[in-house]
Amino acid sequence: MTKNITILQILFFLALTVNAQKVELLKGKWKFKDIAEKEKLDSTTLKQANVLFAKMEMEFAPDGKYFYNSLTGSWSLNEQEKKVSVVIINPSNNEKKSTDWEIKGLSEKELRLNMGKAVIVFGKVKTALEIKDSLIKEQLKKGPKFSEGLAAIEVNGNWGYIDAKGNEVIPFKFEYAEQFKGGLAKAKIGKYPNYIYGFIDKKGKEIIPFKFKDVGNFGEGLVPVNIKDNQKYLWGYYDTTGKEVIPMIYGGAWDFKEGLAMVRNGDYLVGKCGFIDKTGKVVIPLKYEQGDEGFNEGLAMIVLNRKYGFIDKIGNEVIPPQYDFGFSFKDGLAVINLNKKWRVIDKTGKEIIAPKYDNGSKGFVEGLLVVKLNDKWGFVNKTGKEVIPIKYSYVNDFSEGLAAVNLDNKWGFIDKTGKVIIPIKYSKVGDFFQGIASVSLDNKFGFIDKTGKIIIPIIYEDAFSLTNGRLRVKSNGKYLEFDKNGKELK
Repeated sequence: MTKNITILQILFFLALTVNAQKVELLKGKWKFKDIAEKEKLDSTTLKQANVLFAKMEMEFAPDGKYFYNSLTGSWSLNEQEKKVSVVIINPSNNEKKSTDWEIKGLSEKELRLNMGKAVIVFGKVKTALEIKDSLIKEQLKKGPKFSEGLAAIEVNGNWGYIDAKGNEVIPFKFEYAEQFKGGLAKAKIGKYPNYIYGFIDKKGKEIIPFKFKDVGNFGEGLVPVNIKDNQKYLWGYYDTTGKEVIPMIYGGAWDFKEGLAMVRNGDYLVGKCGFIDKTGKVVIPLKYEQGDEGFNEGLAMIVLNRKYGFIDKIGNEVIPPQYDFGFSFKDGLAVINLNKKWRVIDKTGKEIIAPKYDNGSKGFVEGLLVVKLNDKWGFVNKTGKEVIPIKYSYVNDFSEGLAAVNLDNKWGFIDKTGKVIIPIKYSKVGDFFQGIASVSLDNKFGFIDKTGKIIIPIIYEDAFSLTNGRLRVKSNGKYLEFDKNGKELK
């Protein structure tokens, strides 16, 4: 007898468990998906049912409340949990209407209800949290770049931070966010043109307040920041604790490099540039027209009387200002121009690559230098060897391993061996950024990836790659934004 009672108790408990699972499955939002068993309906009835249910969206709330579009009411399941009873209240006259729908099928993703002559199929609508979790999982599969245990990713047009397991660590509330460096990350809030920058720690706490129109990068513990005061933009420096350590008095300021930072004492093209140390002391007088944003390999490029040269950290002119143009030293070499000829020099000023070429780009990029000779373009390496033939109508610098090249007014992409990776067939192209480049055919624009696969169809009036990883296109005079998978962002 005792054994029989125990079996009955187990069966009763299992029945309760199954029923409880069914109740839990039913909870949530459901949207019209289809009509099942269409063959049992005549065409008129099928058409009427489609019109009647097409916009139907209902929600079975956990507290027993029921929502159907703008109507509210209550819901419950019968004892066998084979029918759902619904009472809907008309807000205009408080009239209540009761109905029972037979459940013909229920799963995590689909609900089938016998509603009159038709069995209606409803699809489960994901909650905002479910959608966000799903998008985070998608991003995690792509292998986002982690820095100091966290990765900045974009979800539904907002940026936040996840850990290696995909858990949301810092909420998705930023217009843009960068990776962590030294325990801090740069982030932006607000929309153009009213956005502002600040820095957060790994708990999301605001360390440097969100009030700056522009900020640089932390270089050796200090970051240049910019505010607008009486119609003037002023720069100063904050430290990693959020303290202002160098006053907001400069018309321009750059990142600290090798212990010094370049600053300007007035507006662009008017003020003079020099260098300060981390206490704010002027180490190299503010007498130069411009520079190249700081020291590299012990030397800084400066401009004096419209001539380019190089100084050391105490202000000695190691290579006197004598060139028409130039770029900073990288790997012991600098690209400079004199008398419309490009050459490469070492730190003593000795020419490593002779002045043979008519033109060049902004210096060595990814180990190669763009050069021009007899109206044709190509690339040389750091020994001066022409590694990609000087045969193109025009070329761009390498970006992410590929360079845009032009032949006969058509553009494509080559790798560093000169092999054509993406066919030379486009009327316009942009450089690759985060694996995506804009392209144009027949005055229409879109985006491709590094294999040449079309990510955004080439049908738009214009296309732009944005620094926050989004892709923007112009359509009928309006701008639309997409993610890097081609999904439109609302």
